[in-house]
Amino acid sequence: MERLPFFSEIKQKREIIGFVGTIASWFDWGLVIEIAEALPNICVQLIGPRAGYVPANLPRNIELLPACTVAEAIAYCQNFKVGLIPFVHNQLTESVDPIKYYELRALGVPIWTTNFGSMTKRTSEPGVTLIQPGSDWKKLWLEKSNSSFGETEIFAFRKKHDWSLRFKNMAVWLNLKEEN
Repeated sequence: MERLPFFSEIKQKREIIGFVGTIASWFDWGLVIEIAEALPNICVQLIGPRAGYVPANLPRNIELLPACTVAEAIAYCQNFKVGLIPFVHNQLTESVDPIKYYELRALGVPIWTTNFGSMTKRTSEPGVTLIQPGSDWKKLWLEKSNSSFGETEIFAFRKKHDWSLRFKNMAVWLNLKEEN
């Protein structure tokens, strides 16, 4: 959380639905293409390394960008009006707690996510919307692209989810394990 900009430094959001991370077998290309086709005037930015299948003839509004540094990823994410976590639900993703959720939410970016791993428990949280094929993309875009989080909400989220707090008892836990 300490790498993220202060609230006053967060950029004005652009007309972008964005994803940052590795694009591999867990990535739901069908869903992303459906979103892009339903919202042809909105840029769908996919940033990160690609391992495996990438469909040919992607819609024109899907922009594929290469892997980037953490600082560059933070800069990209600040531009997103909506963050996207389009993972398929399978044995691998069942146990995933995506870091991108914390990063996007800590930047005040609303999130569209599929139903997988820890995200199944987050769909009732502010700014998190469960998506699936056949969703009303135009309605979702109008609702979520105009929502935002205030400084108080962003600060509280960052404080609650800072790694130093989340893992402060790890040393104690490890020491207890060693004693047994």
